[in-house]
Amino acid sequence: AWNSLTLMLLKYGSPGVPDLYQGNELMDLSLVDPDNRRPVDYDCRQRWLEQLDALSRAPGMADEVAALARAPHDGRAKLWVIWRLLALRRDRAALFRDGSYTALGIDGARAEHAMAFERRLDGDVMIIAAVRRFAGLTATTGPDSGVPALPGAEVWQGTLLRMPNAAEGSAWENLLTGERLVVEQGALQLSSLFGKFPGAALVPWSDRPI
Repeated sequence: AWNSLTLMLLKYGSPGVPDLYQGNELMDLSLVDPDNRRPVDYDCRQRWLEQLDALSRAPGMADEVAALARAPHDGRAKLWVIWRLLALRRDRAALFRDGSYTALGIDGARAEHAMAFERRLDGDVMIIAAVRRFAGLTATTGPDSGVPALPGAEVWQGTLLRMPNAAEGSAWENLLTGERLVVEQGALQLSSLFGKFPGAALVPWSDRPI
C-alpha cells in the first residue's frame, strides 16, 4: 500500500499526462490490470474528498495526514496524494507541461530507500521525493501483530536529500503535510522530510529565505 503512494507521487509529478483507471482512486492491490468497467462508489469518493478538503485547512493537518499514512489500505492516503498533486498540476500547468526534469541525489546510510527529482521552469520549481523499498525499513508494531509500522524519523540515520539549486536557509513547504523545511548545508534531512508521510511534494515557501 505504501508503494502505491510512491507510485502516485512519481506518476503525477513526472513529465507527461498521468493516467488513472476509473474507480482506482482508492487502494487497489490487484495482481492484474484493474477492470475499469466495474461499478464505482462515487458517493464514497465524494464524501472522502469533502473530508480531505476540510483536513487541508485544519490546523493539525500534518498529524491528520500521518494518521492516513499509518492506515493506507482504505485508500484515503492514496486519494489525498492524487487530489493534492492534481491541484498542483492545475495551478502550475506550464511547469508540468514544459518544465525540466532532473534527478536529485540522496546521500547517507539509507540512500537506496528514497528517490527525488526536480521540475523547473524559469523561476517556478517543484520537488518530488518518495520512499521506496519499504520492507527494509519497517518493523512490526508488536511481536505477534505482523503489522508493519510506518518508517519513523529514526530509521533514516542522517540520510540527506541534496538541494543543489536551493539557497542556503531557504524554506520549502511540503504540500502533502503543510510542514515547512529549511535547507541546511545544501540539503534536507529525510528524517524531517518523511517524518509524517512517506513522500513529499515541495514548493518554495512564500516568505523564503527565512
